[in-house]
Amino acid sequence: MAQQGQPQQVAPAAPAPQLPQLPHVPRVGKAFNVLVIRDYLRRVQASAPNVPQPYQQVVDHFWQHFLAHYFHQGRRFGVEREAFTHRDSGQAADILVSNRRNGGTHQVILVEAKRFPNNTRPGWETRYNWRAVKDSVRNHMVESRRWLTTVQTTFGIAAVGDKVRFYYMSMQNE
Repeated sequence: MAQQGQPQQVAPAAPAPQLPQLPHVPRVGKAFNVLVIRDYLRRVQASAPNVPQPYQQVVDHFWQHFLAHYFHQGRRFGVEREAFTHRDSGQAADILVSNRRNGGTHQVILVEAKRFPNNTRPGWETRYNWRAVKDSVRNHMVESRRWLTTVQTTFGIAAVGDKVRFYYMSMQNE
């Protein structure tokens, strides 16, 4: 132990550990190097038959952290969970990204996330009935516009387990 004011030897810092590439995740950006995002992504994987699938909350949390990474909360953006999209009802999007534009707050990205179907097998997404989740996303997008007005294109994300479909509604459409 060095005495106060005396020089001391300090071992060089070890390099940061290289994070292993997740086998099912393409290298698409820095978000996948964020540990909390990687942890949730690992938990969103489809499980083997007869093994419990991840809860919907895991899928929700992945999208919340992922979107918060890209849309930094500050003066312009906010990432919210279970946020109302309808003025007079209790309906809420699982996750939404809002922004400040033209003097108001607008919901720009709405996410409806669901857990895997039971006993997921490879190719399940081609047999899955996406209609209910797609209709839910569309309903949130339309009602959000009626409530908060239209000043920009609105995007919707329908996520079921580790599969996702993206939708958009231009300013001219409803």
